[in-house]
Amino acid sequence: MKYAITLYLIIMISAVTLAQEYKDYKYSRNQIDYFQIKYNRSSDDFSFTGYGDKTVTLSGSTEDIDISNNTVNFKNNILFSDSSLFIADATYNLFNITDTRVEEIDGEITVTFLTTESRSRLERFKKGNRIHLFEDFEIAAGDFCRGLAFSITGKIKVSGEVNKDIISLFGEIDLSPTAVTRGNTITITGDIDFDKESVMYGEIYDSKNKGRGQKHRLFRDLKNITYAPALSYDRVDGLGLYVTFEHFDIDSIYPNIELKLGYGLESDRGRIAVKAEETIKRNISLMFGAAYYKQLVSEDTSIVGSAENTLFALVAREDFKEYRESKGGKIYFKAIPYSNFKVETGYAFYDSKFLPSQRHLWSLFGGSKLFSYNFRQYEDVFRSTNIAEIDSASIGKIYLSAFYSNKDYLELYYDTYTESRFYYENASDGLGSDFEYQKFSLSVLHNQKLNNNFSFTNKFKHANSDGYLPYFTRYGLGGLSTIHGYAQKEYIGTRYFLLNSELRYHFVNSGFGFSVMYDAGKIANDRKLDSEIEFKQSAGLSLFFEEDFKLMIAKRLDRSEGNSPRIYIRFNRNF
Repeated sequence: MKYAITLYLIIMISAVTLAQEYKDYKYSRNQIDYFQIKYNRSSDDFSFTGYGDKTVTLSGSTEDIDISNNTVNFKNNILFSDSSLFIADATYNLFNITDTRVEEIDGEITVTFLTTESRSRLERFKKGNRIHLFEDFEIAAGDFCRGLAFSITGKIKVSGEVNKDIISLFGEIDLSPTAVTRGNTITITGDIDFDKESVMYGEIYDSKNKGRGQKHRLFRDLKNITYAPALSYDRVDGLGLYVTFEHFDIDSIYPNIELKLGYGLESDRGRIAVKAEETIKRNISLMFGAAYYKQLVSEDTSIVGSAENTLFALVAREDFKEYRESKGGKIYFKAIPYSNFKVETGYAFYDSKFLPSQRHLWSLFGGSKLFSYNFRQYEDVFRSTNIAEIDSASIGKIYLSAFYSNKDYLELYYDTYTESRFYYENASDGLGSDFEYQKFSLSVLHNQKLNNNFSFTNKFKHANSDGYLPYFTRYGLGGLSTIHGYAQKEYIGTRYFLLNSELRYHFVNSGFGFSVMYDAGKIANDRKLDSEIEFKQSAGLSLFFEEDFKLMIAKRLDRSEGNSPRIYIRFNRNF
């Protein structure tokens, strides 16, 4: 019976993890504006603007359009013909369209067509789009179009699902009862016919019937409230049961709201987290948000995620995280000011509570081993100090975080890319904090594809602090994602640096591979990070499958006791 329960829980966790990966998946942002169409619902005025070596524009009204024999003329000049758009002396290949961006301001609709200069990315986008310029076509029931559906004069009938915008510039669009559209539905002079049973997450832009998109908004908004169950398993809460309700407003008129409710069966503690975010400036995704929570939190989330750690706890009675209960809230701004670059800043305040480990919890293959104590890495005297700090701590802080990545998820997982993360926080009495300190961290990861078989990955991370850093917020070195030949968080400190290097061999077209690893670093606790601090190193080997599974064996390179090789298994993380 216990094996069946464990198998069920593992399947549930895997499903939740895959669902989150699907939800978080986005097309590459490495695209450029190709050409743009603007039209006004009330006046029927419109313009075409092309980009490239120079910007060119044509303006007029729908009365200037003449359609005949697979050609669209504008003021007696060819506008669309064959596979191209002609603006003045510039030509734009319509099959190079990769994506679209739609905005409406005071009744004027702007549709920006995007492209990419990378031929490999272009081919991948084109495979996902359905483009039939002058012919009628259908997305049949059960069919999924993962890109956009586009035509100039053809009729587009949708009975299946379209992931992005549906555009027929001068033709009709028909949405059947089984249609699911996740983007906008747009035409200039055509008509849009939809069934009220169709599921539309975007707006309708139709020049003939003003306000039809708003008419259907009721159906769409009701379906934009989603919920998702989830579970976790750890040595403090035991089995945690959760449900998340989410409302996303595609027009950014109302705030996006998320409510997460949960309960820890072993700790007998309720959990709640609620946040609301309102878009202020759409072109840079500038948002203002506020959140309140009473949650079980860990400083180790960046090392091992909840789903992966739950698998370890269920299967092997191994929990790699340290926990405390946090009750508080925050207000913040976040934005994407440049492609591939995200930034967030705000003020946060929370009270903490220490919760003990439930050491006798069940595990499938844990044998007689018990779960370790919460904050196991501290010696008894420091552990007592840490528990007292957690139970008495009120932290008020301002923070700044930034993230950059040019990784293209449409490309092979080992292609060349760079990622960088920065985090800074400042806690002081003036911000309502019982402790006064500053801390920051910076990490840079670069993966270099050497050829179709080899890639070389390097990650450098440095973290520092000033003032008195509470024990439960100090840095750990050793184990997962740090120096693999050492025990998990074997060393604790207030500042450190870390280098990870890995030479990987990939079996082409299989996803499998093996690697040679080298880790090195130093950590200091309440002292300078100088030459007197011992340099810690480890080396190892791994077998992996893409970024989903990795088996590692590593050994420390010093002569201290307890230097037997250590074995780790990772899911959903490869470096």
